[in-house]
Order: sequence, then C-alpha cells, then structure tokens
Amino acid sequence: MDDALLEVLVEHHNKGDHAQNGWKPHVYMHAIRNVKDKCNKDITKDNISGRMRTLDHHYEVVRKILSQSGFG
Repeated sequence: MDDALLEVLVEHHNKGDHAQNGWKPHVYMHAIRNVKDKCNKDITKDNISGRMRTLDHHYEVVRKILSQSGFG
C-alpha cells in the first residue's frame, strides 16, 4: 500500500501539486483511487494524512542517524 501511495505522491510532487499546507484535494482523490485499484483497499484522506505523519517521523529519525559523525 505504501508503494501505491508514494507512487502517486511523488508523481504529483514532481508536477508541483504540493501546496504550502499539504496536498491539493485532487491528489488525495488520485491516491485513494490508486490504492483501491492496486491493493483493493478503501482508504480515506485521514488515512493518508496519518501515514504521511508516520513517514515524516521515520524520515526525521533516519536523517538524524545519517548526520552523525562516523556513520556510513
């Protein structure tokens, strides 16, 4: 499900559909449709927002690890 979601988000980010306070409404609809088509799961905008918060947290942890001296 993450792959289906991220596929849409990356595509729309590259098109510039990422607003200052989040994604534009049509991006959520496209992501919901893509996850439904590829995974046969019904999700909502709230599910996407929650997953994005989780991914943001994971990104911050990895970023901090990579910034440590001697990591590599």
